[in-house]
Amino acid sequence: MKSLLRSLLLVWAVSCVTGASNSLIQLNEDNWHLMLEGEWMVEFFASWCPACKALQPIWNEFSGWSKDLGINVAQVDVTDSPGLSGRFMVTALPTIFHVKDGVFRLYRGPRDKDQLLSFVEDKKWVEAEEIPTWKSPGSYQMGVVSQFFKLSMVLRSVHSTLVKDYGLPEWGSYLIFAVCTILVGALIGLVRTYETVRTCGTGGNLWNW
Repeated sequence: MKSLLRSLLLVWAVSCVTGASNSLIQLNEDNWHLMLEGEWMVEFFASWCPACKALQPIWNEFSGWSKDLGINVAQVDVTDSPGLSGRFMVTALPTIFHVKDGVFRLYRGPRDKDQLLSFVEDKKWVEAEEIPTWKSPGSYQMGVVSQFFKLSMVLRSVHSTLVKDYGLPEWGSYLIFAVCTILVGALIGLVRTYETVRTCGTGGNLWNW
């Protein structure tokens, strides 16, 4: 009888954990726009971050209440989606956002389950300051910032490869980047000059460029 009860309790515990993890939505650069509709609580984390690891079981448990609260609970791994860390201007981990129909607010409260539940259930998010429109993750300018973040990660990876795999000194890597920057700038200048000359040749105004 005791063994049967123990088995039932074990099955119940496993089902609770599984249910919570199934309720937790993983967002990335391909599907992040899903949070623009409805109500969301979204955590930005990294697997190497100690504070994120400490929050993980709490966030899993909190996600298990998503259906009761009528919200979506999600995570974004900034290691896999560096562009989103730029789009959302994430400067510390973990960072939590509340999103309601495309309106973003930064959650600054205690990171325990009861406070997270109260923040949503009691609509305490209404008291939180909205992120300005110009700084909103859905804006065009933050999309540009997102691309710069992705480019910086690519450049960092190339730099690491040149130094660690090919044994190039760091100054040598920087020199290569400097030369490439100058060449790209020169190429853009040549293209711009060509377009200007072509415009003048077809009767355009030189001062329009």
